[in-house]
Amino acid sequence: MLPSRATRPLAAGALAAVATFTAYGCTFGNLADYSIQQCDPGAASQAADVCDRLNGSDHAYCTPYQCDPSTKRCVQRPRDDDRDGDPKAACGGGDCDDDDAAISSLRVGTPAPLAGATLPPDEAKYGLTTDGGDAPLLAFASKVGSGECLSVAKADIASTTSLGACQLLSTNYTTLPTQPYARKVGDASFAAAFVSLSGCAAGALGFAYSDKVALATCGAGVARPALAVRDTSRAVVAWYEVPAASRASPLDDCASATPTALRLLAIDSIAAPSVTTATGTLSTTATSMQPPALLVRGGSVFVASPDGDAAKIWALDATLAPATSYGLAGMPSARSTAMAAHQLTDGRWRVAVVAELGCDKQVIRLSIVDFDPSALAFTSVVDAEVAAASGSYQWQPTIAWVEKRQRWLVTWLTPGPKPFARFMGDDGTAGAPSFALASGALTAESLSTGHAALVASSAGGQQLLDSPVRCP
Repeated sequence: MLPSRATRPLAAGALAAVATFTAYGCTFGNLADYSIQQCDPGAASQAADVCDRLNGSDHAYCTPYQCDPSTKRCVQRPRDDDRDGDPKAACGGGDCDDDDAAISSLRVGTPAPLAGATLPPDEAKYGLTTDGGDAPLLAFASKVGSGECLSVAKADIASTTSLGACQLLSTNYTTLPTQPYARKVGDASFAAAFVSLSGCAAGALGFAYSDKVALATCGAGVARPALAVRDTSRAVVAWYEVPAASRASPLDDCASATPTALRLLAIDSIAAPSVTTATGTLSTTATSMQPPALLVRGGSVFVASPDGDAAKIWALDATLAPATSYGLAGMPSARSTAMAAHQLTDGRWRVAVVAELGCDKQVIRLSIVDFDPSALAFTSVVDAEVAAASGSYQWQPTIAWVEKRQRWLVTWLTPGPKPFARFMGDDGTAGAPSFALASGALTAESLSTGHAALVASSAGGQQLLDSPVRCP
């Protein structure tokens, strides 16, 4: 600790800071005998702290000079870059993200509102997804006279928040959209796959972008579509070929759900979409209560879904034909899947699939595989349990890779609804026990920022919330 007046040599790099300190009201008797008059303890980060100028390149990384709140003097303290009171984990503290003051090991972060919305009472009329893993997108049906459009609430946690009305289907209010799934296209546009109930009780596939709408003819039915954007001009849609009503409620309809086909569609022009011809069928024995997991990474398109008595992951080629697949045997009776990935140093992709198993007192499990794009081959890494069966429901798991923590973040819902979260290691090792996030969330989504996006009821409707997830 540096006293208010001390005789000592200046740290390397401090000589150049003398003039700077004088400007901040910090005076020096001479270069070997100086006094720090005062500093500002309200600095939001280590870089903004005037005391940081005392930290030369040879200074101990974990004990930098920082402004002491009680004395307003520069003292050596355990490194706490974000000033949340929890030192950096690498320096003996518990803070796994020392750049985010909302995240620490000391407390569960307080959810902050990002956007407001008035959601329809039917849960099938809205859907929460992520924009590449870090920004949540909430798509929902909005009433327009006797019809409906699709609105999208986009919340960028790092900067701005926006809520738009009727960005999609603004030229066709008669489609009766349900089960919407939105993605961002480019920097400022949105697209969505949805089920149209207009003149088709079983549901027909719909795709909307800007003022463009494409509707398929009525057939055997469409349920729980998912959308992935390959680039600014192309997309892929996957869905289950079964009446939408049979997958309306993930819990109530689970026990009666029967195996069905998992279908694919290539959107070759997002700006001029066509949904007339399905590209292919990946499975005929899929029993899922949530959308199939769709992920675009590099030049690879991955799909994961319940399949038969377990689950499966597919890698698609440039034409969206299956290049290879891998059965996830550690997921018996899977009823929904979610997926995330990150790239290894050798160019392979590490892909994690999380699933809920069964229809009652569900187990949440994780399967991790590596994909080699040059060999078009999957290899198993590990199967692991995220949440054991409890006395009640556990459903709708989601997953994201959090680069700063080098861990997978898994969230899921329990009755209340109350979302839970748990971090899992890159090799599937379990972190600290699972813990609850904010109560009353209608749905949740893991984010690559180490936060979770939640939709919760409020007095003015519903709010899209940013919930920091504490360090394990």
